[in-house]
Amino acid sequence: MLVLWMAVLPFMLWFIEQVLPFPAVVEELAKALVVYRVAGWQPAFGLGLVFGFSETVLFTLNTFDLWQRLLLTVPMHGLTAIYLI
Repeated sequence: MLVLWMAVLPFMLWFIEQVLPFPAVVEELAKALVVYRVAGWQPAFGLGLVFGFSETVLFTLNTFDLWQRLLLTVPMHGLTAIYLI
């Protein structure tokens, strides 16, 4: 169930991020609320990767730098999810 939340979360946050002037804080706070429920760094890293991949799919609809986003943001979200435990 948490995997589904992490896959859908960037789509739900996208509208909030358009309004608020600090979208990174909103994104990390929402990710922390979901990652807080897992035990261990491996599930947290996996959930972060799901979040990063889902966010890449969302933002790739607007840009054409798919590989750069995949290589940079997906591992970043995985590592920050580990840090949030």
